Amino acid sequence: MRVTEKDDQLILHTSWSNLVGPMVFGLIFMLVAAGILWSAGRESTLSCKRLEAAQIQCQLQQIFLGRVVRQITLDNPQQAIVQSSHSSKGGTTYRMALVTAQGTIPLTDFYSSDTNADDLVAQFNQFQRNPVAKSVALDQPASGFVFIMLLVFSAFGLLMILSTHYDTFVFDRYRDAVTFTRIGFTGRRTRTEQLSGLKTEVRQFRGSKGRRYYCVFLHLNNGIDIKLDWNASRESSAQDVADRVQEFARPGVHIKYADA
Repeated sequence: MRVTEKDDQLILHTSWSNLVGPMVFGLIFMLVAAGILWSAGRESTLSCKRLEAAQIQCQLQQIFLGRVVRQITLDNPQQAIVQSSHSSKGGTTYRMALVTAQGTIPLTDFYSSDTNADDLVAQFNQFQRNPVAKSVALDQPASGFVFIMLLVFSAFGLLMILSTHYDTFVFDRYRDAVTFTRIGFTGRRTRTEQLSGLKTEVRQFRGSKGRRYYCVFLHLNNGIDIKLDWNASRESSAQDVADRVQEFARPGVHIKYADA
């Protein structure tokens, strides 16, 4: 919280860190959402044909938003296998992969909790072992879970960005008024209240991890409370701001009138 005083005005400004923090975190969540969409939002198709009895050629394509973003030619895959991934909470997810001379190539970049991988592996291995089979086509659609995660991360990131705002409090002795202005993505809001009778108070709160922080509240003459959008890590810092505002609004403080 930046505090400046000139003539008969005391002005409080939101610290730039209050703006940068939510904006950066909001962008991070949006980037995470984009990463999730890119990695798990692609549909994978595997098309294989038998050129000769002992020769198979496959095309692996990954399609993102209707466009082919990856295409690999695989010659003579030896077999299909199920790869598994284990989470720290004991959950297991699966995906299909082809064992080839080029290495083990997964069908998708993501793992899924359903049993579709077993079905895809069985279909390919049946084709690979049957010399009479001419072709096989396998399709792995984008993970349905990805769209839920995409919605959550995008909504949270967008909410943080849209909630970013810049506050200004102008305490004016000459006009006996305190003017609060908030500028954000949703527009500009201004309200003016009477300065005389204003009281300040410092309140203590606890964060999610038990850390204490302190906020300054303004008690206006009409019974309305306004919280300064600033969380101080030290009580003394919050109290200094509260005392400075209270001293400025104290009745009987000299007013500098402009020359006629």
